[in-house]
Amino acid sequence: MIRRAFEVIGSHGELQISMDGSVRKGQTYDGLIITRIDVEEYLKWYGMCAMPECVDIIDVGYWYLVEGCMEGYEPPVDDMRQKKVQINLNRETAFDIAGLISGWLRNPPKEADPRRKSQLQAAYRDLIQEANNIAGPRV
Repeated sequence: MIRRAFEVIGSHGELQISMDGSVRKGQTYDGLIITRIDVEEYLKWYGMCAMPECVDIIDVGYWYLVEGCMEGYEPPVDDMRQKKVQINLNRETAFDIAGLISGWLRNPPKEADPRRKSQLQAAYRDLIQEANNIAGPRV
């Protein structure tokens, strides 16, 4: 089934958005009349081909009405995007390293020192814990 809408959420409420970025009629966000979401910019920035089911309002640009007739544009919050990218990179790096250690632990070289195995087991546990602390369990 093809999704026809996604949600934009924030601390002041949520909006139902059509896949073309238009806001469903009659919705406001914290008293602001948002007319459409900048779907094209979001997809290009994240290198995606479809919007996720739910997006934080500070992660998208949007157009809104000013004094009922003139349109203004609010860009996405760049700091938040940069932090999100860094968190994902740190998390994925920790999981990649943990995967390498896990492979070695499952199939260590014959000449491997047994003390090294216990050190790597401890490092593996620490890396998995750190990756989960950074951004939650891997899905």
